Amino acid sequence: MAYAAETDVEALLAKWPITTATQPNSTQTALLIEQVDDRIDALLAGHGIVVPYVAGSGNGEAAFAGFLKATCAQGAAVLVLASMFPDQDGGDHGSLATLKELFEAALAQLADGTVIPQVVMAAVAVHPSSFNTRSPDDDEHMGDRADPAFKRSRAAEW
Repeated sequence: MAYAAETDVEALLAKWPITTATQPNSTQTALLIEQVDDRIDALLAGHGIVVPYVAGSGNGEAAFAGFLKATCAQGAAVLVLASMFPDQDGGDHGSLATLKELFEAALAQLADGTVIPQVVMAAVAVHPSSFNTRSPDDDEHMGDRADPAFKRSRAAEW
């Protein structure tokens, strides 16, 4: 499932429509969208989120899905423009530079998790651990979790 469609990419590139005769063409653009999807999925999976992400009904989930759609469209538009105009980097003020800046900022937000809603992060499974399953380093302070709940005394008190 792609977060964005070719029409989303074309909306960002209104001056340069994508057709079967352009380079990249519609088929190649679909592959570029897939590459950006994979990049987004890798970042989400790094946070433990099941990919591809499908929005639920929680607070902020629809907006987050929209953010992923926009991020994917921006990333694919950068790749399409770079393919259409391989000898130009967009300079400091071109469409390519602007879209690339937006895309990289969105990826940074995904990487550090600041844009991921709490309801999405809350759905990430947390596996239980104990002293026996964690095998902590000697340096790690375990507090009273490492002490047994009951202690056996050598001398019986009657």
